[in-house]
Amino acid sequence: MSEHSGGPRTSYDLDERTSSLIAQLQKNFGVTSNAEVIRRAIALADIASKLADENGKITISSEGKAPVTVSLVG
Repeated sequence: MSEHSGGPRTSYDLDERTSSLIAQLQKNFGVTSNAEVIRRAIALADIASKLADENGKITISSEGKAPVTVSLVG
């Protein structure tokens, strides 16, 4: 790992599906870098893990859409 912009620089090997998903999330989030997508995903995971119930599940809802329950464990 090398230092970059005040923090460690890391690289990952991604499969095609994950790479495509990151590209789509760049558009959804309005950002231009993979790093920014990963930072936001980690922030969301941190919030979700703190709000999950005793079974490690969290329900996400949005007006006009069916709620989705996600398990964070296993």
